[in-house]
Amino acid sequence: MTPGDLESKNLTALLVRCQEIVNRICRQSGRPPSQEVTELQKTVHEAQGAAHGNKLSEQQMLLTWQVALDIWNYHTEQSAVCEPAYQNVTAQVLQCACTLVELVPNTELAEQDLASKAQILYKTGSQWCQLKEYENAEACFSKSMPCAASWKTSLDQASCPGSGPEEAAEDLFGLFTLRMTAAWQLDLQTLAEEMLKQAQDLINHDYASSRVSFHQGFRLVTMMAEQARMLTKAKQSNAATNLLKSAMAQLGQLALDEDDPSLAEGTEITWHLRVKVLRMLAHSLLETPGNAAAALNMIHQIRQETNGRQEDAAKHGVNVLAIQALIELDRADDAAAELLQLASSRAPIAMLLDALKSLLTDSSSFSSALQESLQLILHRQQDDANVTSLVIRMLLQKEDHTELEDYALQIAQTMTDDIQQDTPQQRQIFGLLWNKATVLFQHHNFERACELYAGALTFAQGALKAKTARTLAMCCLGMADFDRTKQYLQIADTSEPGSAITTFMRLKVNLEQGNSEAAAEQIQKLSSDEEATTDVLLIACHEAIDTGCLATAKTALEQLLEQSCSNGASEKPNSSGGLPGIIFQNLIKITSQLAEKDRQDEMSLLTDLTRLYKDATQRLSASGPDAFLGEPSRAAVLEWFAAGSWNTALRASQAKHTGLSAELFASSGAFYSRLEVSQESLKYQEMCFLMSGASYLSPSPEAAQQAGTIATARSMLARCREANGRLNALLRGNMPADAGKMQLYLELQELQIGIAQKDVSLEIVDRCIKNDYCGPMLLAWISDLLSSGSSKGGNSALTKTVLNCALNKWLESENVSPDEVAKILRRLMELSQKDQEKLEVLHQASNTIKRLPRGMTYPARELQWLTVSGWNRGSIHCKFERLQDASAFMSAALDLGRHCATLEDQRKLMEETLMTVQAQSATSCNVDGS
Repeated sequence: MTPGDLESKNLTALLVRCQEIVNRICRQSGRPPSQEVTELQKTVHEAQGAAHGNKLSEQQMLLTWQVALDIWNYHTEQSAVCEPAYQNVTAQVLQCACTLVELVPNTELAEQDLASKAQILYKTGSQWCQLKEYENAEACFSKSMPCAASWKTSLDQASCPGSGPEEAAEDLFGLFTLRMTAAWQLDLQTLAEEMLKQAQDLINHDYASSRVSFHQGFRLVTMMAEQARMLTKAKQSNAATNLLKSAMAQLGQLALDEDDPSLAEGTEITWHLRVKVLRMLAHSLLETPGNAAAALNMIHQIRQETNGRQEDAAKHGVNVLAIQALIELDRADDAAAELLQLASSRAPIAMLLDALKSLLTDSSSFSSALQESLQLILHRQQDDANVTSLVIRMLLQKEDHTELEDYALQIAQTMTDDIQQDTPQQRQIFGLLWNKATVLFQHHNFERACELYAGALTFAQGALKAKTARTLAMCCLGMADFDRTKQYLQIADTSEPGSAITTFMRLKVNLEQGNSEAAAEQIQKLSSDEEATTDVLLIACHEAIDTGCLATAKTALEQLLEQSCSNGASEKPNSSGGLPGIIFQNLIKITSQLAEKDRQDEMSLLTDLTRLYKDATQRLSASGPDAFLGEPSRAAVLEWFAAGSWNTALRASQAKHTGLSAELFASSGAFYSRLEVSQESLKYQEMCFLMSGASYLSPSPEAAQQAGTIATARSMLARCREANGRLNALLRGNMPADAGKMQLYLELQELQIGIAQKDVSLEIVDRCIKNDYCGPMLLAWISDLLSSGSSKGGNSALTKTVLNCALNKWLESENVSPDEVAKILRRLMELSQKDQEKLEVLHQASNTIKRLPRGMTYPARELQWLTVSGWNRGSIHCKFERLQDASAFMSAALDLGRHCATLEDQRKLMEETLMTVQAQSATSCNVDGS
């Protein structure tokens, strides 16, 4: 037996099995058993697989066809009695029939069987449509279409087996329209349009009576209208409009014979459908921008068509559409007239409110028709405060001031006596007026806001009354109407006695009027008020600053600082930092502003600022950063203090107030030390403490009068070294290239302290000399320091050593300065007490002049001074007949004089004198020798 024979045998067995299952299902009434349905589906699926690629035998086709017809007959019997809840199961059973008939090719079927196959597929698709399973439905409809050709044949052949023209046309119409519906749902627009066209062509076919065509056309238009409604709902207004226009065209073709008994009824229902489609078309046009004029034409057409025949509900709907169209066309007065017509016809209140909202949203016009409409609405609902509240809300929705707003306030004022106290309606109207007034207040429209807040005040109860009165006072304050401000504050005080906010506002009034004494009293009252928070007090100080009452603000801040100190702890930090930090910040700012305003002398201002920054560092140390600064923006506040004290220190340094600058630099370093450890913060600390120590060591009257200045300078030096060590640890020894510069500064400051204490360390001087950043100018400065102090052993030799190093560095430098070299040689000459030392300096000067780069000359005056000094020294020795010493000095002087142009005229005389001295010295030596 071949594999094909085995598959054929298996298919036959499966079909027989299907027959058995269908027989069992048919023998049971009611809902088909789910077990049998599942088994049937599985068996049919297996039969479909077995038949794939194989041609069915005649017996298998007959058996297949028989099973499918049995299922069809079962469905036909059950469809009349089966409950809607079982439709899904019956559809699954029917789908099995579709699968089976698909196994039989259309070419193998007779005309009658082909029609039956089309019927099974069509009805199955219809069943799936009812269940909204449109993908399954489309699958059935697409397979039914080729088979439905037999139905088309029946249209012209009444004797065609199966059905007559009207029955075939009805099936075709159902197939086209249901497939059109499924295509719409699946968004298959091209397919939907094709099915619509085929349905329209079928209606226009002359196969049946006008009554059949009429009813099919009517059903088609109804389907189109429903689809258009769904499209409009889905915001696809263009598609809806096109579909409704097509529906209108189809409506124009609906007609019954004049002798048809149902002519009158048909005409009536067609009229209603036409009006409905026109109304829907107007609505869809309004949903599409730019079609308001076309929509209004539709509305006019509706009114012409109806001419008084419409029911009130339909008329009201047309009124609403007209209002929408007229609003879009900027014809607000005509829209208001439509609204008046709607209100006069006692339309439902919800419809009236919706129309009113649309009109008020898009128009600010307040025509007489609109006012009459509002009066009618309010009169009809005079016992319903909710409606009144809604109307007020709509009238207040405009951002700018209009007559609508005035009317809303007028309505609210007339309701004051009608609404009971402390009711939801009262609170609602209060909220509406309050919110509108607040918007105006935020836009600084104080006058208009004041009117609406005053309206809200009549509805306010309890704490809201005081709040509203204070807000009214703020409006009057914004208009500089201080008398009315005080009146409203009195109302607030009566409603809520002892309020800190009211006290604050009285302070604001006094500040604006420049009444400093009264303002100070209000600040004192706020300071002692337990309800006055830190923020209120700080805002009060800022208000005093803004109005120029700086002294009042400063006094308030000092009191607040004293109060926080006496409490032993800061209040809870707020968004700007802890309380002490904020107070010190403002005190520093105000102190500077007061100094500028009062033209305070520089020394007094710097003294005050130094005290404030120093107190701030002490408070920071005592309370800790959390209490002093607060968590948020801690780094920013610290940097503000650090930068401020640094800049003030520079200012004090420029004014030669080194004692003040020393304390300010120390304060800046203390603030930087509280920042998170980083390379930048440690560098700032180094610089601050270094500058502080340098300022303490600077010679000045202030420094001289301070006890322990040297000890303080040494403390600053220690803190600087500590910061330097931490920086080195942070960088793990990888210090920047210029790190030696800071080391030099530290050594120099250590040297200054040693000189001040008359205890100079030779090691420190040696480290300075060996530092690469210690240039000749700095060495000269060190020599000045050494010579200015008198240590126990004297600094002359050490000074000369430093000067010699400076001289060598100048001579090794590419940018040698002859003037600076001359200064060093003069210093060396002045420091040399013995003849041998002076003689060495003269020889050193001679060698130095020779080593100067080409083009550079030794300063003439200095060269002359050296020459003359050496010659005069020799002359003195000659006078006392110390001829060898005289000869040595005169020889050195003459050697220098050869480079001195100012002594050129005396050079010959000097040479002759030297020769004479040398001869006398030689003679003296001979005599002594003999």
